[in-house]
Amino acid sequence: MTQESSIFGHVGADLDNQRFHHGTGAVLRVGGGRCAVYRDEAGDLHAVSARCTHLGCLVRFNDAELAWECPCHGSRFAVDGSVIQGPANKPLEPRDLPEPTGPAEDSAALVDP
Repeated sequence: MTQESSIFGHVGADLDNQRFHHGTGAVLRVGGGRCAVYRDEAGDLHAVSARCTHLGCLVRFNDAELAWECPCHGSRFAVDGSVIQGPANKPLEPRDLPEPTGPAEDSAALVDP
């Protein structure tokens, strides 16, 4: 069962810094889909598809390696979605985050795969 909890009042600059620090990533439910979102050291957000391009499993963020990793077969991706290690041979697709528009329930939620 997937557990979700709100982590921001708005997508973007209003992200809750207490739960989503610079230099970390999380899988977020955005507009009914899942995005792998990384907040860089400057505070900018980078979003890619959260589905591994090998067989479609949900990736997870490795804080120590600053990489997206697939728990199913070990594919690894850089924060920009490029392939670091297979078996995946295609990058994670870039995703656009919506502009800040409303409360967390309408914008994004943390997904605990």
